[in-house]
Amino acid sequence: MILENIWQVGLIFIITILFFYIATGKYLRPKNIFDTYTFFYLFIGSFFALHVLVFKLADVSSEFILLFTLSTILFSISFLITSFFLNKKMGVFLNIICNNQNKYSGYYKLYKFNNFLVIFIISMIIATIISIENIYKFNALTDLHGENAEYVLNNYSARLIVYLGSFLPFASLYFFSYLLIINEKKKFKSILSYVYISLAIMISLISNSRASVVNLFLPLGLISFHLYYYNYNLFKKVSKIQILLAIFAISYAVYLGYLSNNDLMAGASAIFVRLFMTSDVVLWYHLGNLNVDMFKDYNLTYFLHPILSPLGLSHIDAGLGPVIAELGGNKAVGKGPLPSYFYEAYLTSNSWPFVLVYSVFVGFLLPYFRYYSIKLFLKSDIAYKYFFIAAILYFINGRFLIDFLSFETKVIVSLATILLFIYSIKIVLNKKNVSND
Repeated sequence: MILENIWQVGLIFIITILFFYIATGKYLRPKNIFDTYTFFYLFIGSFFALHVLVFKLADVSSEFILLFTLSTILFSISFLITSFFLNKKMGVFLNIICNNQNKYSGYYKLYKFNNFLVIFIISMIIATIISIENIYKFNALTDLHGENAEYVLNNYSARLIVYLGSFLPFASLYFFSYLLIINEKKKFKSILSYVYISLAIMISLISNSRASVVNLFLPLGLISFHLYYYNYNLFKKVSKIQILLAIFAISYAVYLGYLSNNDLMAGASAIFVRLFMTSDVVLWYHLGNLNVDMFKDYNLTYFLHPILSPLGLSHIDAGLGPVIAELGGNKAVGKGPLPSYFYEAYLTSNSWPFVLVYSVFVGFLLPYFRYYSIKLFLKSDIAYKYFFIAAILYFINGRFLIDFLSFETKVIVSLATILLFIYSIKIVLNKKNVSND
Protein backbone atom coordinates (compact mmCIF):
# COMPACT_ATOMS: atom_id res chain seq x y z
CA MET A 1 0.00 0.00 0.00
CA ILE A 2 2.88 2.38 0.79
CA LEU A 3 4.68 1.58 -2.46
CA GLU A 4 1.46 1.98 -4.48
CA ASN A 5 1.05 5.52 -3.11
CA ILE A 6 4.74 6.31 -2.75
CA TRP A 7 4.63 9.71 -4.44
CA GLN A 8 1.74 11.05 -2.41
CA VAL A 9 3.00 9.66 0.89
CA GLY A 10 6.57 10.71 0.10
CA LEU A 11 5.57 14.29 -0.81
CA ILE A 12 3.62 14.84 2.43
CA PHE A 13 6.41 13.13 4.37
CA ILE A 14 9.04 15.52 2.96
CA ILE A 15 6.90 18.67 3.25
CA THR A 16 6.13 17.88 6.90
CA ILE A 17 9.80 17.31 7.73
CA LEU A 18 10.81 20.55 5.99
CA PHE A 19 8.14 22.52 7.87
CA PHE A 20 9.24 21.29 11.31
CA TYR A 21 12.92 21.60 10.41
CA ILE A 22 12.41 25.28 9.52
CA ALA A 23 10.09 25.82 12.51
CA THR A 24 12.76 24.45 14.86
CA GLY A 25 14.79 27.58 14.24
CA LYS A 26 18.44 28.40 13.69
CA TYR A 27 19.74 27.63 17.17
CA LEU A 28 17.73 24.50 18.01
CA ARG A 29 17.80 22.57 14.74
CA PRO A 30 20.27 19.66 14.43
CA LYS A 31 23.88 20.33 13.46
CA ASN A 32 24.37 16.63 12.74
CA ILE A 33 22.44 13.80 11.07
CA PHE A 34 22.78 11.68 14.23
CA ASP A 35 20.45 13.66 16.47
CA THR A 36 17.36 12.81 18.51
CA TYR A 37 15.47 15.54 16.65
CA THR A 38 16.15 13.70 13.39
CA PHE A 39 13.94 10.89 14.68
CA PHE A 40 11.32 13.43 15.72
CA TYR A 41 11.24 14.71 12.12
CA LEU A 42 10.95 11.18 10.72
CA PHE A 43 8.16 10.25 13.11
CA ILE A 44 6.07 13.36 12.63
CA GLY A 45 6.54 13.18 8.84
CA SER A 46 5.36 9.58 8.84
CA PHE A 47 2.52 10.36 11.26
CA PHE A 48 0.98 13.07 9.10
CA ALA A 49 1.63 11.30 5.77
CA LEU A 50 0.05 8.01 6.86
CA HIS A 51 -3.03 9.82 8.16
CA VAL A 52 -3.58 11.44 4.79
CA LEU A 53 -3.19 8.00 3.23
CA VAL A 54 -5.74 6.28 5.47
CA PHE A 55 -8.17 9.19 5.12
CA LYS A 56 -8.00 8.55 1.38
CA LEU A 57 -8.21 4.74 1.41
CA ALA A 58 -10.12 3.82 4.59
CA ASP A 59 -13.60 4.64 5.82
CA VAL A 60 -12.76 7.22 8.49
CA SER A 61 -15.48 9.33 10.08
CA SER A 62 -15.55 13.05 9.35
CA GLU A 63 -15.63 13.63 13.12
CA PHE A 64 -12.29 11.87 13.58
CA ILE A 65 -10.76 13.69 10.60
CA LEU A 66 -11.82 17.03 12.09
CA LEU A 67 -10.40 16.16 15.51
CA PHE A 68 -7.10 15.04 14.02
CA THR A 69 -6.89 18.16 11.84
CA LEU A 70 -7.48 20.49 14.80
CA SER A 71 -4.98 18.54 16.90
CA THR A 72 -2.38 18.79 14.14
CA ILE A 73 -2.88 22.53 13.71
CA LEU A 74 -2.64 23.21 17.45
CA PHE A 75 0.41 20.97 17.85
CA SER A 76 2.17 22.68 14.94
CA ILE A 77 1.34 26.22 16.11
CA SER A 78 2.43 25.41 19.67
CA PHE A 79 5.72 23.96 18.41
CA LEU A 80 6.32 26.91 16.06
CA ILE A 81 5.64 29.65 18.63
CA THR A 82 7.61 27.95 21.43
CA SER A 83 10.57 27.28 19.13
CA PHE A 84 10.57 30.91 17.96
CA PHE A 85 10.56 32.19 21.55
CA LEU A 86 13.32 29.81 22.69
CA ASN A 87 15.49 30.59 19.68
CA LYS A 88 15.53 34.23 20.75
CA LYS A 89 16.53 33.18 24.28
CA MET A 90 19.23 30.87 22.93
CA GLY A 91 20.70 33.69 20.83
CA VAL A 92 21.07 35.86 23.93
CA PHE A 93 22.54 32.97 25.91
CA LEU A 94 25.13 32.17 23.22
CA ASN A 95 26.39 35.75 23.19
CA ILE A 96 27.10 35.44 26.90
CA ILE A 97 28.44 31.90 27.16
CA CYS A 98 30.73 32.02 24.14
CA ASN A 99 32.48 35.11 25.50
CA ASN A 100 33.20 33.35 28.80
CA GLN A 101 34.13 29.88 27.58
CA ASN A 102 37.69 29.97 28.96
CA LYS A 103 36.74 30.89 32.52
CA TYR A 104 35.34 27.56 33.63
CA SER A 105 36.72 24.13 34.35
CA GLY A 106 33.64 21.95 34.90
CA TYR A 107 34.63 19.51 32.16
CA TYR A 108 38.04 18.99 33.68
CA LYS A 109 36.51 18.05 37.03
CA LEU A 110 34.31 15.56 35.21
CA TYR A 111 37.32 14.06 33.46
CA LYS A 112 39.77 13.94 36.34
CA PHE A 113 41.68 10.70 36.13
CA ASN A 114 39.99 8.99 39.10
CA ASN A 115 36.52 9.94 37.86
CA PHE A 116 37.40 8.90 34.33
CA LEU A 117 38.70 5.53 35.49
CA VAL A 118 35.61 4.77 37.61
CA ILE A 119 33.22 5.58 34.76
CA PHE A 120 35.36 3.56 32.33
CA ILE A 121 35.32 0.48 34.58
CA ILE A 122 31.55 0.68 35.13
CA SER A 123 30.96 1.22 31.40
CA MET A 124 33.17 -1.70 30.40
CA ILE A 125 31.51 -4.07 32.89
CA ILE A 126 28.02 -3.25 31.60
CA ALA A 127 29.12 -3.25 27.95
CA THR A 128 30.86 -6.62 28.41
CA ILE A 129 27.73 -8.16 29.98
CA ILE A 130 25.64 -6.91 27.05
CA SER A 131 28.13 -8.11 24.43
CA ILE A 132 28.35 -11.60 25.94
CA GLU A 133 24.56 -11.89 26.01
CA ASN A 134 24.30 -10.61 22.43
CA ILE A 135 26.86 -13.10 21.18
CA TYR A 136 25.10 -15.95 23.00
CA LYS A 137 21.72 -14.93 21.62
CA PHE A 138 22.89 -13.51 18.29
CA ASN A 139 19.89 -14.70 16.31
CA ALA A 140 17.31 -14.18 19.02
CA LEU A 141 18.07 -11.16 21.16
CA THR A 142 17.18 -7.66 20.01
CA ASP A 143 15.47 -4.65 21.51
CA LEU A 144 11.78 -4.45 22.46
CA HIS A 145 10.82 -3.14 19.05
CA GLY A 146 12.95 -5.58 17.04
CA GLU A 147 12.17 -8.72 15.05
CA ASN A 148 12.72 -10.99 18.04
CA ALA A 149 10.81 -8.87 20.52
CA GLU A 150 8.65 -11.80 21.59
CA TYR A 151 11.75 -13.56 22.88
CA VAL A 152 12.72 -10.47 24.86
CA LEU A 153 9.22 -10.16 26.27
CA ASN A 154 9.27 -13.74 27.57
CA ASN A 155 12.87 -13.80 28.79
CA TYR A 156 13.83 -12.02 32.00
CA SER A 157 17.56 -11.85 31.25
CA ALA A 158 16.84 -10.41 27.80
CA ARG A 159 14.61 -7.72 29.32
CA LEU A 160 17.37 -6.88 31.78
CA ILE A 161 19.80 -6.47 28.89
CA VAL A 162 17.38 -4.03 27.24
CA TYR A 163 17.40 -1.85 30.36
CA LEU A 164 21.17 -2.13 30.73
CA GLY A 165 21.43 -1.06 27.10
CA SER A 166 19.94 2.30 28.08
CA PHE A 167 23.22 2.96 29.86
CA LEU A 168 25.29 2.82 26.65
CA PRO A 169 24.29 6.19 25.11
CA PHE A 170 25.37 8.02 28.29
CA ALA A 171 28.71 6.24 28.34
CA SER A 172 29.18 6.94 24.61
CA LEU A 173 28.43 10.63 25.18
CA TYR A 174 30.99 10.72 27.99
CA PHE A 175 33.82 9.16 25.96
CA PHE A 176 32.99 10.89 22.67
CA SER A 177 32.95 14.20 24.56
CA TYR A 178 36.40 13.50 25.97
CA LEU A 179 37.85 12.78 22.54
CA LEU A 180 36.18 15.70 20.75
CA ILE A 181 35.80 18.44 23.38
CA ILE A 182 38.50 18.07 26.04
CA ASN A 183 41.77 19.46 24.75
CA GLU A 184 44.01 17.10 26.71
CA LYS A 185 46.96 15.19 25.39
CA LYS A 186 46.55 12.20 27.65
CA LYS A 187 47.23 9.08 25.60
CA PHE A 188 46.07 6.68 28.29
CA LYS A 189 42.64 8.32 28.58
CA SER A 190 42.32 8.48 24.81
CA ILE A 191 43.17 4.79 24.47
CA LEU A 192 40.58 3.86 27.09
CA SER A 193 37.99 5.98 25.29
CA TYR A 194 38.72 4.23 21.99
CA VAL A 195 38.56 0.84 23.71
CA TYR A 196 35.07 1.56 25.03
CA ILE A 197 33.81 3.00 21.73
CA SER A 198 35.20 -0.03 19.86
CA LEU A 199 33.34 -2.36 22.22
CA ALA A 200 30.17 -0.29 21.80
CA ILE A 201 30.46 -0.58 18.00
CA MET A 202 30.86 -4.35 18.31
CA ILE A 203 27.75 -4.51 20.50
CA SER A 204 25.79 -2.55 17.89
CA LEU A 205 26.89 -4.80 15.05
CA ILE A 206 26.02 -8.06 16.82
CA SER A 207 22.75 -6.86 18.37
CA ASN A 208 20.77 -7.81 15.23
CA SER A 209 19.04 -4.41 15.42
CA ARG A 210 19.01 -1.85 12.61
CA ALA A 211 18.60 1.05 15.04
CA SER A 212 21.49 0.09 17.31
CA VAL A 213 24.22 1.42 15.00
CA VAL A 214 22.40 4.74 14.65
CA ASN A 215 21.80 5.00 18.41
CA LEU A 216 25.50 4.49 19.08
CA PHE A 217 26.32 7.77 17.33
CA LEU A 218 23.40 9.82 18.69
CA PRO A 219 25.71 11.56 21.22
CA LEU A 220 27.42 13.27 18.26
CA GLY A 221 24.25 15.32 17.80
CA LEU A 222 24.65 17.01 21.19
CA ILE A 223 28.43 17.26 20.96
CA SER A 224 28.10 18.99 17.59
CA PHE A 225 26.53 22.03 19.25
CA HIS A 226 29.61 22.48 21.44
CA LEU A 227 31.95 22.05 18.46
CA TYR A 228 29.89 24.38 16.27
CA TYR A 229 30.25 27.29 18.70
CA TYR A 230 33.63 26.55 20.27
CA ASN A 231 35.67 24.64 17.66
CA TYR A 232 34.20 25.12 14.19
CA ASN A 233 37.13 23.57 12.33
CA LEU A 234 36.73 20.32 14.24
CA PHE A 235 32.96 20.56 13.72
CA LYS A 236 33.47 20.53 9.94
CA LYS A 237 35.69 17.45 10.19
CA VAL A 238 33.17 15.63 12.40
CA SER A 239 30.38 16.58 9.97
CA LYS A 240 32.24 14.89 7.12
CA ILE A 241 32.83 11.79 9.25
CA GLN A 242 29.18 11.57 10.31
CA ILE A 243 28.13 11.52 6.64
CA LEU A 244 30.31 8.44 6.19
CA LEU A 245 28.84 6.96 9.36
CA ALA A 246 25.32 7.60 8.03
CA ILE A 247 26.19 5.83 4.79
CA PHE A 248 27.56 2.93 6.81
CA ALA A 249 24.45 2.77 9.01
CA ILE A 250 22.14 2.75 5.97
CA SER A 251 24.29 0.11 4.24
CA TYR A 252 24.21 -2.05 7.34
CA ALA A 253 20.44 -1.71 7.55
CA VAL A 254 20.13 -2.71 3.88
CA TYR A 255 22.41 -5.69 4.58
CA LEU A 256 20.16 -6.85 7.43
CA GLY A 257 17.18 -6.43 5.10
CA TYR A 258 18.98 -8.53 2.50
CA LEU A 259 19.58 -11.30 5.04
CA SER A 260 15.85 -11.32 5.85
CA ASN A 261 14.62 -11.23 2.23
CA ASN A 262 17.50 -12.82 0.27
CA ASP A 263 17.03 -9.95 -2.18
CA LEU A 264 19.14 -6.78 -2.22
CA MET A 265 16.44 -4.57 -3.80
CA ALA A 266 13.83 -5.92 -1.41
CA GLY A 267 16.14 -5.15 1.48
CA ALA A 268 16.72 -1.59 0.22
CA SER A 269 13.03 -0.88 -0.41
CA ALA A 270 12.20 -2.30 3.03
CA ILE A 271 14.36 0.43 4.61
CA PHE A 272 12.46 3.22 2.86
CA VAL A 273 9.09 1.65 3.64
CA ARG A 274 10.20 1.36 7.25
CA LEU A 275 10.94 5.10 7.33
CA PHE A 276 7.42 5.84 6.13
CA MET A 277 6.06 3.29 8.61
CA THR A 278 7.70 4.88 11.66
CA SER A 279 4.22 5.75 12.98
CA ASP A 280 2.58 2.49 11.91
CA VAL A 281 -0.05 2.86 14.65
CA VAL A 282 -2.05 4.84 12.08
CA LEU A 283 -2.41 1.79 9.84
CA TRP A 284 -2.91 -0.67 12.71
CA TYR A 285 -5.75 1.41 14.12
CA HIS A 286 -7.64 2.40 10.98
CA LEU A 287 -7.10 -0.65 8.77
CA GLY A 288 -7.93 -2.84 11.77
CA ASN A 289 -11.32 -1.08 11.97
CA LEU A 290 -10.79 -0.09 15.59
CA ASN A 291 -12.71 2.60 17.43
CA VAL A 292 -12.46 4.41 20.74
CA ASP A 293 -15.25 2.34 22.35
CA MET A 294 -12.94 -0.70 22.30
CA PHE A 295 -10.67 0.99 24.86
CA LYS A 296 -13.13 1.59 27.69
CA ASP A 297 -10.74 -0.05 30.18
CA TYR A 298 -8.29 2.77 29.60
CA ASN A 299 -8.48 6.15 31.33
CA LEU A 300 -6.08 8.92 32.25
CA THR A 301 -4.38 6.77 34.92
CA TYR A 302 -2.75 5.15 31.88
CA PHE A 303 -0.12 7.89 32.01
CA LEU A 304 0.92 6.69 35.48
CA HIS A 305 1.09 2.99 34.57
CA PRO A 306 4.90 2.57 35.00
CA ILE A 307 4.59 4.03 38.50
CA LEU A 308 1.35 2.33 39.56
CA SER A 309 2.15 -1.10 38.10
CA PRO A 310 5.02 -2.01 40.52
CA LEU A 311 2.72 -1.01 43.39
CA GLY A 312 -0.06 -3.29 42.10
CA LEU A 313 -2.35 -0.29 41.61
CA SER A 314 -2.61 -0.22 37.83
CA HIS A 315 -5.83 -1.60 36.34
CA ILE A 316 -4.26 -2.33 32.93
CA ASP A 317 -1.78 -5.03 31.97
CA ALA A 318 -0.06 -3.35 29.03
CA GLY A 319 0.32 -0.14 27.08
CA LEU A 320 -1.82 0.76 24.08
CA GLY A 321 0.65 -0.64 21.51
CA PRO A 322 0.10 -4.39 22.03
CA VAL A 323 -3.64 -3.86 22.67
CA ILE A 324 -4.04 -2.07 19.32
CA ALA A 325 -2.18 -4.94 17.67
CA GLU A 326 -4.38 -7.61 19.28
CA LEU A 327 -7.65 -5.83 18.58
CA GLY A 328 -6.53 -5.38 14.99
CA GLY A 329 -6.32 -9.17 14.64
CA ASN A 330 -2.56 -9.50 15.03
CA LYS A 331 -0.54 -11.23 17.69
CA ALA A 332 0.98 -8.63 19.99
CA VAL A 333 4.76 -8.79 19.71
CA GLY A 334 6.86 -6.75 22.08
CA LYS A 335 5.23 -3.38 22.61
CA GLY A 336 3.28 -3.38 19.35
CA PRO A 337 3.08 -0.15 17.34
CA LEU A 338 4.20 3.10 18.91
CA PRO A 339 0.90 4.66 20.07
CA SER A 340 1.82 8.37 19.63
CA TYR A 341 0.66 11.38 21.63
CA PHE A 342 -2.61 11.72 19.67
CA TYR A 343 -3.88 8.16 20.15
CA GLU A 344 -2.76 8.01 23.77
CA ALA A 345 -4.77 11.15 24.53
CA TYR A 346 -7.74 10.13 22.38
CA LEU A 347 -8.12 6.51 23.50
CA THR A 348 -7.60 7.18 27.21
CA SER A 349 -9.92 10.18 27.45
CA ASN A 350 -12.35 10.07 24.49
CA SER A 351 -12.45 13.81 25.05
CA TRP A 352 -11.94 16.46 22.40
CA PRO A 353 -10.82 19.14 24.89
CA PHE A 354 -8.21 16.84 26.45
CA VAL A 355 -6.85 15.74 23.06
CA LEU A 356 -6.51 19.34 21.88
CA VAL A 357 -4.96 20.61 25.13
CA TYR A 358 -2.56 17.65 25.23
CA SER A 359 -1.52 18.34 21.62
CA VAL A 360 -0.67 21.93 22.56
CA PHE A 361 1.24 20.68 25.63
CA VAL A 362 3.36 18.21 23.64
CA GLY A 363 4.12 20.84 20.98
CA PHE A 364 5.18 23.18 23.77
CA LEU A 365 7.30 20.63 25.65
CA LEU A 366 9.41 19.38 22.72
CA PRO A 367 11.28 22.67 22.13
CA TYR A 368 11.77 23.23 25.87
CA PHE A 369 13.48 19.87 26.32
CA ARG A 370 15.58 20.70 23.27
CA TYR A 371 16.50 24.17 24.51
CA TYR A 372 17.61 23.06 27.96
CA SER A 373 19.53 20.02 26.70
CA ILE A 374 21.64 22.26 24.44
CA LYS A 375 21.94 25.11 26.95
CA LEU A 376 23.01 22.92 29.86
CA PHE A 377 25.45 20.93 27.72
CA LEU A 378 27.13 24.19 26.69
CA LYS A 379 27.23 25.16 30.38
CA SER A 380 28.97 21.93 31.36
CA ASP A 381 32.18 23.97 31.53
CA ILE A 382 30.69 25.62 34.61
CA ALA A 383 29.63 22.50 36.53
CA TYR A 384 29.73 18.84 35.52
CA LYS A 385 26.21 18.24 36.88
CA TYR A 386 24.90 20.14 33.84
CA PHE A 387 26.49 17.49 31.63
CA PHE A 388 24.32 14.74 33.12
CA ILE A 389 21.09 16.77 33.15
CA ALA A 390 21.65 17.77 29.52
CA ALA A 391 22.25 14.12 28.60
CA ILE A 392 18.95 13.01 30.15
CA LEU A 393 16.96 15.77 28.45
CA TYR A 394 18.62 15.05 25.12
CA PHE A 395 18.08 11.29 25.10
CA ILE A 396 14.48 11.34 26.37
CA ASN A 397 13.32 14.27 24.26
CA GLY A 398 10.56 13.26 21.86
CA ARG A 399 9.77 9.97 23.55
CA PHE A 400 6.58 11.41 25.06
CA LEU A 401 5.59 12.25 21.48
CA ILE A 402 5.62 8.61 20.38
CA ASP A 403 5.08 6.54 23.54
CA PHE A 404 4.50 8.12 26.95
CA LEU A 405 4.99 4.87 28.89
CA SER A 406 8.33 4.34 27.18
CA PHE A 407 9.19 7.94 28.04
CA GLU A 408 8.51 7.36 31.74
CA THR A 409 10.53 4.15 31.77
CA LYS A 410 13.41 5.88 29.99
CA VAL A 411 13.34 8.69 32.57
CA ILE A 412 13.57 6.18 35.43
CA VAL A 413 16.41 4.23 33.79
CA SER A 414 18.24 7.45 32.85
CA LEU A 415 18.05 8.79 36.40
CA ALA A 416 19.35 5.48 37.73
CA THR A 417 22.25 5.66 35.25
CA ILE A 418 23.15 9.22 36.19
CA LEU A 419 22.94 8.45 39.92
CA LEU A 420 25.29 5.52 39.34
CA PHE A 421 27.77 7.86 37.63
CA ILE A 422 27.56 10.63 40.25
CA TYR A 423 27.57 8.29 43.26
CA SER A 424 30.63 6.47 41.93
CA ILE A 425 32.44 9.77 41.40
CA LYS A 426 31.59 10.97 44.89
CA ILE A 427 32.88 7.73 46.44
CA VAL A 428 36.20 8.24 44.67
CA LEU A 429 36.38 11.89 45.67
CA ASN A 430 35.59 11.09 49.34
CA LYS A 431 38.24 8.38 49.45
CA LYS A 432 40.74 10.78 47.93
CA ASN A 433 39.89 13.47 50.52
CA VAL A 434 40.23 10.94 53.36
CA SER A 435 43.63 9.77 52.09
CA ASN A 436 44.79 13.39 51.83
CA ASP A 437 43.75 14.03 55.44
